Amino acid sequence: KAGLDVDYTSSLNGFWVAGQLVLTNGLRTCRYDPGQDRWSLTSTGPSEIQLSESQGFALGNRAYLFYSGYMNEYVFGRSVNTYLHFWEFDPTR
Repeated sequence: KAGLDVDYTSSLNGFWVAGQLVLTNGLRTCRYDPGQDRWSLTSTGPSEIQLSESQGFALGNRAYLFYSGYMNEYVFGRSVNTYLHFWEFDPTR
């Protein structure tokens, strides 16, 4: 199915650098630019997931990533991000 597997996101890590949020799970890395309010894929792993087509935003200490009908929510600590939720997201509901 489309979207990240829990296996891929359960060990998500991240950090802020140069005003941008970097998320990585060891297989791929995506970068969030608050200035442009969008995510971009910086490197890919063996699993093809179109993070480059995703949309996301940060809210307080949380980051939300939308793509392929799925939504992921991440809550950030001082330097480590904890994977919180993964569920099917239907904006029409």
